Amino acid sequence: MQRHILPNHSDMDTKQKQLHLSTSSSNDQSGFRLCYGNQPSTNSDLLIPLQNLQESMPSYDQWQGLMPLAVEPSASVFHNDDYLLAVIASSDLQTDDMSASSYTAYSRIFQLMQKHGYPQLLRTWSYFPNITEGDQIDAYQQFCSGRSQAYQEYAFNSNEPEYPAATVIGHHATGFQLYFIAAKQAGISIQNPRQVNAFNYPASYSKDAPLFARALLHTTATQHVLFISGTASITGHETQHQDQALAQLQECLCNIEQLLITAEQHHFPKTALENMLQLKVYIKHAEDYAELRAALATRLGALEHVQFFHADMCRRDLLVEIEAIAIQPVCTT
Repeated sequence: MQRHILPNHSDMDTKQKQLHLSTSSSNDQSGFRLCYGNQPSTNSDLLIPLQNLQESMPSYDQWQGLMPLAVEPSASVFHNDDYLLAVIASSDLQTDDMSASSYTAYSRIFQLMQKHGYPQLLRTWSYFPNITEGDQIDAYQQFCSGRSQAYQEYAFNSNEPEYPAATVIGHHATGFQLYFIAAKQAGISIQNPRQVNAFNYPASYSKDAPLFARALLHTTATQHVLFISGTASITGHETQHQDQALAQLQECLCNIEQLLITAEQHHFPKTALENMLQLKVYIKHAEDYAELRAALATRLGALEHVQFFHADMCRRDLLVEIEAIAIQPVCTT
């Protein structure tokens, strides 16, 4: 993993910096940028090796309002007064034993949070290959076990830890990439009444439950940030619409719309799907891309805020997964 080196703007007042996400390249260096694709656009980009299905449109996550915090031996770390964002060095994360790698990664997350004083984990993204491969226990189940072990050891001795929003996706390259956002103040877990909480799934899915919230709402003095986890065609705890990519897409959108409704009950401003800051659409079979893109264009109109990636999901029968982010100002009147 290449390090994202930014100038040390020690005179910049980060207190007034808000977290903001742009999905296009920016020359603003007061932030942090991830590049998705086969190779980074510049020597300073951090790379997630997901195939971008929009070949003519480079994909980025440009998190602005963050400054470099410290030189860490195994992470790139950025912050402002409210948020900590860090990427765990992929050289430390192998994929031959995902349980051990997941434990290492999440242990490192909690160590960085404790060291720098951001005790609330809000959002995680994890990408690794061959996510559903394995004889008795697949790589995703191994990942869940390692994550669970780290929570047991590091979740600040809480009997009821607040789980973050999360995405766990399989790419078609090599290596395990992970980044996260933490905060000084806790967020609010947003669950979906159409779905069983992931951490309450039956053991038939995984010996150790997936420890994440369907969404997480975080509010500062100036903004609300809603992180929606990777959301699939699942109701209750069962996959719906097997072998039907278009129907699975519609089920994903229904689940996200329900999360937006639930978030309103926690004072998040009413937000439509077409007004989300970002939607990431992960598609298992690249040949489904044209149909799914057309369906989203019909549903949402303009797709400037939508990114499409060729990727695998945590179950073999899932064909589509969508994550989302919305940021709204806090109303002061």
